[in-house]
Amino acid sequence: MQVITNTTARVFYMAAALSLAGSGAALADLTHKQVWEGLREWSLAFDQLAAAETALVEGDTLVLTAVTMTSDADGTRTVFSIPEMRLQQVDADSVTITMSETGDIRSTSEARPFVPATDATLRLDLSNTQITATGAPEQMAFASRSDEIVLTLESLTQDGVAKDVSFEMSFADLAEDSVLTLNEGVGFTSDSRVGAIAISGAGSAAEGESGQFEGQINGFGVTASMENAQLVGESDTLTAAALEAGFAFDANVGSESSQFSFAQEDFMGTSTGNVSMGPSGFGFAMGGTNMAMDIELSALDIEGTSPMSPAPIDYALDELSFSIDMPMVATPDAVPFSAGLRMLGVTLGDEFWSVFDPSAAVPRDPASIIVALSGMGRWDTDIMEDEAMDGEAPGGEVESLAINELAMSVGGAELTGEGAFTFDNDDLTTFDGMPRPEGRMGLTLRGGQSFMNALVAAGMLPQEQAFFGQMMLGALAQAAGEDYYVSEITVTEDGRVLANGQPLPF
Repeated sequence: MQVITNTTARVFYMAAALSLAGSGAALADLTHKQVWEGLREWSLAFDQLAAAETALVEGDTLVLTAVTMTSDADGTRTVFSIPEMRLQQVDADSVTITMSETGDIRSTSEARPFVPATDATLRLDLSNTQITATGAPEQMAFASRSDEIVLTLESLTQDGVAKDVSFEMSFADLAEDSVLTLNEGVGFTSDSRVGAIAISGAGSAAEGESGQFEGQINGFGVTASMENAQLVGESDTLTAAALEAGFAFDANVGSESSQFSFAQEDFMGTSTGNVSMGPSGFGFAMGGTNMAMDIELSALDIEGTSPMSPAPIDYALDELSFSIDMPMVATPDAVPFSAGLRMLGVTLGDEFWSVFDPSAAVPRDPASIIVALSGMGRWDTDIMEDEAMDGEAPGGEVESLAINELAMSVGGAELTGEGAFTFDNDDLTTFDGMPRPEGRMGLTLRGGQSFMNALVAAGMLPQEQAFFGQMMLGALAQAAGEDYYVSEITVTEDGRVLANGQPLPF
């Protein structure tokens, strides 16, 4: 289904470009010809081509027929087509745009290693969709509203063979408010809301194999901004040069709740799954030297069955978040980077636990992990360039790393820590090819002995391995209370590794 997912994203991106560009060009006493030229200017900023078979004036309305938006990228051509678009001049600084209620999208891609040639056709149904634009040619504000937009897969072939696949995605109660800027560069800001998104699909891949899925996302929203968008169109891809020249992008996607389910039949039997989430979001930004991304999920609940699982799957967590902020281009000096992970309130269902620990020897307290890192580093090459992506891992240097927070809890045990290190990238001999670190890290462990004993009692950890773990704990840590240990690991300037001031015993 990857081709469908990619095509869906591209289709709505192009549909937005059509409405955005058309609305902007029709403002401030602009002629209909200038309206159409404005559309082409906007589309070309994203390396796309807008065209119409005819353009006729009917009173105060420019009527475009057989409107297309064509995009070519990475061996894939996508063509969005709609029979008619009408641009009506309301007054000197206002225009409304309406479109045919039905359009189509065709996406074709060339065969690549391990990827078949693909030809997909989708139908786009628009219900009561209208754009109202106001402003001036250099900066235009517009409001888009639609009762419903539905995208339906009409046909799919791979290497010329028709696939038995169905797919539909609907967007209900859409609203978007945006500002388009056309000065020395192309930029925009956008705030989009969708009341509900419904998705469903089914298909069969071989004799006796079939599957189906459905889902719904409620309270979906997107905010986005972009500066100097034309720099991407000029190169057909995002490059370090575009970032250095001023391209910047920032987007945040969120939803109030979502639910998904699937069922699959194959030679092994039937598998089912249900996933639900509370408020969740995704953020992504690029600009200057760095890229930043963050993901947040809440109230995640996963239930399912599988012939390969000895018990029903029942997994839940209160919070999952991941963030990273890192350089993307080569710099002469080190720049800041950071990364973080939070998994809070992880639990497994009692039926699943009963298979591995029927006596309940291991405490079933919710598990959690928190990691927060920051530091200074740099790349030797621009990691977005094709040479860096296709070749070996790009080289670089880490000058410093801080473990700002480390916290793990599971089965009644809790490990916490913090520390910081610097790295001498000129010394690659002391630690056999690794830059020599210098710094310290403090660790505390509560309930570790009890946790290992519980694992042994449950038959999940052999006694000899638990004994080895206890020996290591005694060598690296100091007792600070009942089942409570502390340790400070230090790497000195001359490369010695110490545990609580003493050389490691191994």
